Amino acid sequence: MQTIILNDLTFRLKERERRTWFIAEAGGQEALDEFLRQAEAVARPKALFRAAGFELKGYDQIEIEGVGFKSRVLRVNLEKASRAFPFVATCGVELEDWASAQTDAARQSWARIVTGLALGFALKSLEDHLARHYHPGRLGRMKPGSIPDWPLEQQQPLFAVLGDVKGSVGVELRPDFFMRPLMTTSGICFPDPEGFECCLLCLRGDCPGRVRPYDEALFERKYR
Repeated sequence: MQTIILNDLTFRLKERERRTWFIAEAGGQEALDEFLRQAEAVARPKALFRAAGFELKGYDQIEIEGVGFKSRVLRVNLEKASRAFPFVATCGVELEDWASAQTDAARQSWARIVTGLALGFALKSLEDHLARHYHPGRLGRMKPGSIPDWPLEQQQPLFAVLGDVKGSVGVELRPDFFMRPLMTTSGICFPDPEGFECCLLCLRGDCPGRVRPYDEALFERKYR
């Protein structure tokens, strides 16, 4: 299967997001409104993915399109899945470059928020595309580096499966396996009635991105 690129996404902040996330100082609402207009004009969030076949290999090995991955949790999660969706989603280098050029303290704070919202929009657009075109039902999701069982180094085979990620959506995998733009996420989605998230196995209690509570017994119950 070929890599699918979603690069025609139009980012527009909802009124609820404006009220919830952005606060203007007294008399500064006009400046905030102009800042957000500029951000929306610059933003080019993007995503890419593959609808990929895979093979389960042994206790903790998987091959996706012939590329090897090592994770007991991923291997078990894919046992009942018909296919996997390796992906990258990003706020876009255009918005990150614009955001990093802000010098005013208030605008820098706004910029951190708007790049995060643009990333969330790219990820939601990807999930909506999968739902419309592949009908996978509820999705589970794993991200390299989120749990010890699937460390950040697994970014390397993930990018190998996806091909020319930098040329396609501008996302660069650095030598330390972090990505640029910073507001980028990657991983593998898969059909899963339970909607697995790595949060279920993560002990970090102060994570701002937590979407599911830690399940102390889950690893022993399902993955040991």
